[in-house]
Amino acid sequence: MDKVQLRLVHVYREEDDKVIEIITNNLTWSARTIADLYKKRWDIELFFKAIKQNLQIKTFVGTSENAVKSQIYIALITYLLLQLIKRTVAKKSCAFSSFVEKMRICLSFYLSLDYVCNKVGEGAKRIHRTNCGRF
Repeated sequence: MDKVQLRLVHVYREEDDKVIEIITNNLTWSARTIADLYKKRWDIELFFKAIKQNLQIKTFVGTSENAVKSQIYIALITYLLLQLIKRTVAKKSCAFSSFVEKMRICLSFYLSLDYVCNKVGEGAKRIHRTNCGRF
């Protein structure tokens, strides 16, 4: 078995008052470069996590490289369009996941974006049963 040299980089995060330890096999880059690269990679991970959660992508329909790339592009375009609609049309502030759920539910109806974004309420409402007979 070949021995591989590794390097331990310590990064201090002011916003969390934490030290993060990163193990890398890159011995030539500066600690700052490795920390910046790690931060960018983590931002990408969080972005894809948000896409996966909000657009409910569980599996890929096709598995070839072209099919996977196409599906990722479609998901990215969908995510960006939903963000654009939320930021420009919606007057009320709400969580992005709630907004996506509302859009998903209303897709099968012929409703304007303004109506869906600003008039359709949040969540389900409980129906109170009256004495109409037993089922």
